[in-house]
This record gives sequence, C-alpha cells and structure tokens, in this order.
Amino acid sequence: MARTRGRPALADRAQIDEAAAELFLEQGYEATSVDDIARRAGVARSSFFNRAASKAELLWTSVDHWLGVAEGELLGGSGVEETALERIASLCDRIPDEDKPWAIVHRDAMGTRDALLAGVGPRLARYEQLLVRLFGGTSTANTTRAQVLMAVVATRLAGERWVSGNGVPLGVHLREVCRELGLADLGGTTGG
Repeated sequence: MARTRGRPALADRAQIDEAAAELFLEQGYEATSVDDIARRAGVARSSFFNRAASKAELLWTSVDHWLGVAEGELLGGSGVEETALERIASLCDRIPDEDKPWAIVHRDAMGTRDALLAGVGPRLARYEQLLVRLFGGTSTANTTRAQVLMAVVATRLAGERWVSGNGVPLGVHLREVCRELGLADLGGTTGG
C-alpha cells in the first residue's frame, strides 16, 4: 500500500544531490530553493538540513568526498617510494567519470559559476593543507609554499581538462600538466 500520510521517507544524500542537479538544470541555481530540492527529493525541509548544511554545499559533494579520501589515504604513507604528485595522480586515477562535479561540468547551464567561486575557498585551503603535509613542510616555508602553489595550479588545469573531457582519467591529465609545467619531480619522494 502506498504511503499517503505522515512524514516522507528519509532520503539519502544521493537523492538530494540528484534532485538538486535536476532542478538546477531545469530552472537554474538561483531560482531553485531548498524547499524545491526537498520537495523533489521527497523529504521535509528539516531532513534536507540533516544531510546538507546549505544548497551551496550540494555543489561540492564529489569534491568534498574525494578530498576526504585523499586526506585519509595520502597522508598515511604508501610503502612505495614515489613523488607526492604521483601519489595524488594515482588517487586521481581512481576517480570515476560519474564523480565529475556536476555543478562544475554544467556550470553555465545551471548558473552555478558565482556560487562555485564563493565556495571554492574552503576546499582550496583544505587541499593546500593536504599538500603542505604531503610535501613534508610547513605552510610558511618558502620552498613548500612554492611547491604547494604549483601543485594547486597543476591540479586546477588538470581538473579543467578532466571535466571538459573525453573519458581520460584525472590522474592522466595531472601527470600531463605536471610534465608541461616541468613539475615531474616536485616534492621528492614520500614513501612510507
């Protein structure tokens, strides 16, 4: 028997993300409210906020997930001698195409460009801190700071190629950009 009364069934975060992506494509980011997303996902407004802090947070689901994976895996040492950037590229090889951030891939159609610019700061700071630790330095050391900034540039360029792309893994793009920028040996080795 179909449920017709009472609170809606709880949706998981993926359902909310999917509802948001559909609505952003249909009516644009700015014209879509949290209430619209909750209704499309079949949840109460309060259930939405149990799974996401804001509408803007939904734009970053994939990025936040993979940053968490990177923090958990890359800082533990791999047992293999390889450069810091190779460790990052190896992790990036595992990111499937379906995890491309939809808000970035479809930023023009969804109208998410301004919201993405507003939300990139915390993710960039998190990635920079990961890189500082991965390169084994301090955030104030000039050499480490230069390494981190170059790695951020390389990752940004590789990411742009990946989201525009043709099924080539992000790690392949990162290695290619690193070669183009002369960063092949950046960071030394990080074996564990």
